[in-house]
Parts: sequence; C-alpha cells; structure tokens
Amino acid sequence: MFLFVYGSLKRGQKLHRLLKEATFQKTVETEPNYLLYDGLGVYFVEVKDGEGRCIEGELYEVTQEILEKLDRLGKDKFHRQTVKIKNFEDEVYGYTFRGGVSQYLDCGTSWPRE
Repeated sequence: MFLFVYGSLKRGQKLHRLLKEATFQKTVETEPNYLLYDGLGVYFVEVKDGEGRCIEGELYEVTQEILEKLDRLGKDKFHRQTVKIKNFEDEVYGYTFRGGVSQYLDCGTSWPRE
C-alpha cells in the first residue's frame, strides 16, 4: 500500500516519527485535483476535482497497521481516501480535511512554503 504525505508527516517535520516503519519511495506530485491549506499549524488538502493544483509531497509504502494508526489519530479532522499521483498507476491513499476551509491560508503547491 502507498501513502501520499504533504505536511507534518513529511521527512523533517514534527509527525514524521509516525512513519518510522514506512518505506520512503520518492518525492511526487498529485494530479491537479487538490488545494493545500495552512490551518494554523495543521496542513491539509481539500479535494477540488478539475479545479485544483498539483500538490508536492512524499510517497511511502506503508502497512495496514500504519494506516489504521493514522486513521485513529486524525479521525476528527482528516479522512483517508485515494489520491491521484502523476505518473504512478498503483492505488495511493492520502488524508483530506473534513471541515470548511474558508478561514485558512492557501499554501500553493507545497509546504513548507519556499
């Protein structure tokens, strides 16, 4: 199984330790179906099929146990679903935000912003 991460789960970020049993594959970019927001220190993606941007992130091979742990930790704010990655045919999961985004800052295509 594969997991796309784009915020605090990325290498060097505060929650990356949750992926210590996962295997980093490569840096990737989504299809242009998403928008990335800064939710006051929590970074999340909103699905915008056909109206979004390509979001930069990291791809990991993960176990079902890792996904279930992340599901429990993020259950109030995040929803796991499949995401579309450029030039990658296997099924990939990612976490999208459950709430409204109007009060949050658009981050562009990557976080941290460069």
